[in-house]
Amino acid sequence: MLTVENERLHRQAQSAMRMREEFLSMASHELKTPLTGLQLRVDGIQRALARSGPPDLQKIGSRVDSIGRQIGRLTALVDGLLDVSRAGKARPRLKTENMDIALVVRAVAERFGDELAARGYVLSLDLQGPILGRWDRLKVDEIVMNFLSNAIKYGAGKPIAISVRRAAAEVMIEVSDQGIGMSVSDQERIFRRFSRVASDQHYGGFGLGLWTTKVLVEAMGGRIEVQSAVGTGSSFRAFLPVKTKPVEAS
Repeated sequence: MLTVENERLHRQAQSAMRMREEFLSMASHELKTPLTGLQLRVDGIQRALARSGPPDLQKIGSRVDSIGRQIGRLTALVDGLLDVSRAGKARPRLKTENMDIALVVRAVAERFGDELAARGYVLSLDLQGPILGRWDRLKVDEIVMNFLSNAIKYGAGKPIAISVRRAAAEVMIEVSDQGIGMSVSDQERIFRRFSRVASDQHYGGFGLGLWTTKVLVEAMGGRIEVQSAVGTGSSFRAFLPVKTKPVEAS
């Protein structure tokens, strides 16, 4: 019995080690890409300033904007690493408050305005507000942010729509795109940790955004779902009870 148990523990340790090595390899690749871009932009600015005569402020400004976008990507990747560090730990603590969830969704959409415009997206909002209830404001913000970030990544530059509707005792937050979509088999695993359905050569990330979103939705007593087909886009929905109670970490 002891030998069998030792073998089981050894297999678990080996599996955990392989997962860690795979993740570290993926993380180093993902972090190196924006860092390389940052260095190129900084080098370009330094060369522009070293030239004789007045600098081209328009060109420098464009490079500074690019640096800002690269920093944004690095920030998102670091946030992903923090998600990994929290993986498997206690359920998230909730700090609920009375709020209009439609206002939170609108604020997230406005925050993404520059990125959407820069990438050619048209965003439409259908917010049937006010929708009052008691939720964790920061977690609702992160849920919408993750949905919208996913739509921007895989939406192929086509229109994105966000809607918030109340039905009976719950509210539905939906973010839809018209991008690459996914198969039924991919839909069954998209909310798993480290799961990615598109090639990492064209789409970056750690495969944690939707998994994190599922954790946050379920912490508030809700559920999450996706409707999609290859080539026709995806609709992600979070259903949250209108009244939630704080959940103590176990």
